[in-house]
Formats: sequence, structure tokens, C-alpha cells
Amino acid sequence: MSHANGADNLYTRIHRLLVTEQYAEAEQVLDEHLSRDPSSREAILSWTELKLVQEQASTAIARLRPLRIDFPTDPYYLLATAEIIMQEAYVTPAGVTDLLDGVAESAADSADVLAKIGFAAAMRGFWSYGMRFFIKAMRAKERVNATGSQDLILLWKRNEDSLAVYLRSLTGLDGRGLDGDSLDDVPLEMLVRTVCILLLATTEAGISEAWPVVARIACNHRELSEAWTKKNLVPLFTKYCINWMGFETTGGGRIGPWSSN
Repeated sequence: MSHANGADNLYTRIHRLLVTEQYAEAEQVLDEHLSRDPSSREAILSWTELKLVQEQASTAIARLRPLRIDFPTDPYYLLATAEIIMQEAYVTPAGVTDLLDGVAESAADSADVLAKIGFAAAMRGFWSYGMRFFIKAMRAKERVNATGSQDLILLWKRNEDSLAVYLRSLTGLDGRGLDGDSLDDVPLEMLVRTVCILLLATTEAGISEAWPVVARIACNHRELSEAWTKKNLVPLFTKYCINWMGFETTGGGRIGPWSSN
């Protein structure tokens, strides 16, 4: 299954290049962006990720230091700094969430920043924390984009309790990374619900950061991977997520995942 909406942003484009070890191309792309705007926030964050992969944290610190002085509450520079700390020092789980909470305090309800916090957390196995931020990013997107009574079924008030139950259940997934280890021992319902939310974030809310996470989850569970490869996730969503999304009716009408409340 390819990227569902084809919408990479710079951050996810660079991530994809780093994962496939295309470092020279990543450097070229970032050099082009930074030559036009040396303080480009997303480019600086992405460039920091590149420098960390290249084991050049000191270079990243040197470039970030004056930007942090001039813009001490900029969430992109704060997240870049947090990435350096999490990569280069031992940080307890509470320390990780404290660092990311600090970024969130400066996010000003930015869906883009909230999504990047969710991405940073989920990629490190902080699922019960990270998925909350993906959902917050979806809510922030909806506030900006929704018109009239159209809204995402997942975020309807009637689904608040089921989302809360889901988020509490994620503590069972905390600590599980996405480095290729099997997730076959994780309850399928938990994974399907996670995939459902991340796909809705990608396809309906245009949140690019959700795609790399959902693709890796889907590939690490045997049954889920098979459904993903065959593009046949609907039976799993019908079983575990029916209240969060709608499907096409037999008459051809569409009742979700965006619909009138």
C-alpha cells in the first residue's frame, strides 16, 4: 500500500530518505531549503535529524544555539533540541514526556507541531502519549478546516468514551518500538484501532507524520500485514472500529468518515 494521500511534507520526506539511507539526497534537499531561508523551522528540525543520524550532534547544537537564543519559545527549535537530548543522553520515560510537554506548551494548538510530537513519541514506543498528540492534531485540523456540520466521526462527542478506553489500553503497547520486532503478541484490536486512527489522520486530516508510523505498525503484525498488503482492512475496521468511521452504503451514498453529526 503506497502513501494514501501522497502528501509528504519536508519533515516526512527527509525521514523517508534517512530510513532508506539516502543521506546525500537528504542533505541536498535541506541545503536547498536552508539556502532560501537559513532559519526555516521545519528545515532546521529535519536537518537536525540528519545530523543526528550522521553522528554530528555538536554541529546541530552549534546551529541551534543562536536560534534558541533569538526564538526561545519556537516549538520547532524546541523539538529539535529535544531530539538531540533524547538521542545523545539517557533520558527516563518521564524525562521524555516532560521534554515533549515543553514543546507542546509552545505549540499554540498547531496541528503540524502536535503531529510531530506524536511522531517523535510513537517512534520511540511512547504510544499512550504519542497517539494523544495525533488525536489532538486531528482536532486542531478540524477546527481550521471543517465547515458547517461536517466533522470527523472519530471525534464526535459520542466517541469520547471509546477513545478514552482505547488510549488507556495503549499502556500495554508502551515501550514497543518499530524496529521490525514482531507485534503478534499485541492484541489485534489495539493495533487495528491504532491503524484506523492513523489512517484517518493521513487520509482525512492530511497529517503526513501519521503515515510512516501506520505503515510500520501494519508490517509488524502477521494478520494485519496480510490485510494491509491486500488492501483489505475494511473487515478489521468493521469488527473493531465501526463506531469511529462510516462506509459506503449499498446505494452508493457515503456516510463517513466525514459526515454530518
